[in-house]
Amino acid sequence: MDVVHVAPQEVEFTFNGPIGTFDQRQLQRGLQVYKEVCSNCHSLSHVAFRDLKDIGYDDGQVKKFAADWAAKQPSFDEKAGTWGERTNLPSDHFPKVYYPGQGSPPDLSLIT
Repeated sequence: MDVVHVAPQEVEFTFNGPIGTFDQRQLQRGLQVYKEVCSNCHSLSHVAFRDLKDIGYDDGQVKKFAADWAAKQPSFDEKAGTWGERTNLPSDHFPKVYYPGQGSPPDLSLIT
């Protein structure tokens, strides 16, 4: 009988197990994947841009990352009584993703 399937090899990762660890490059790659793929549908509304310093970014990089983020922060102009948008600051949380009239996908800051 010919073998059609070869079993995968066991691989050990640093993040395996209850006390696994991640290195900063892994976390930064994860942020890049979130930014390029997941952020179209999923929010990180409980994470502030300044939290990116925990994964190796400096203050200037965090400020630029926040300012360059595609979704802006909603802001209310009290004088005009209208809503608008402003550039993100490091102290802001990632903007929420809204789907009017539909249930929104899970917020990944609550899952991870």
